[in-house]
Amino acid sequence: MVAMGAGAVVVVVVVGSDILRIYLDLDYRIGRGAAGCVVLEERSRLLGMLGGRSWDSWIAEYSESHQHPLNRLTHTFGIPIIMVSLPLLVAGIVWHGLLWVGIVLFAGGWALQFIGHAIEGEPPEFLKDWRFLLVGSRWWFAKMRGKA
Repeated sequence: MVAMGAGAVVVVVVVGSDILRIYLDLDYRIGRGAAGCVVLEERSRLLGMLGGRSWDSWIAEYSESHQHPLNRLTHTFGIPIIMVSLPLLVAGIVWHGLLWVGIVLFAGGWALQFIGHAIEGEPPEFLKDWRFLLVGSRWWFAKMRGKA
């Protein structure tokens, strides 16, 4: 909370539920106090990029299209393999031996994903909306915690 003299602007920043809320008390100087508070919701860039939806909403939709147990299994292994491959691909710029390891892991992880979708009989969600590329890793973490 920040408060400054007469005609003050009070700013309180609360981070929760993927929403950054900024409260500005613009009427502080005329004595209205909290009753005259103007509430502005500034969405973080990430939340804006996610179309105003919460992570939980994206994960729930992702889970709906990943119902077959074998598809879930291939994603359980494919997603972390892809996540491990990404820093290896970046490190491969400097250490060329790691580049090939990263490429093999990346291709293998995606192969598992597509095998799972062939079994499920449904196309990958990211073909419908590219933002599902960001949701897979969150879904995996939720699944590991027993929440997806």
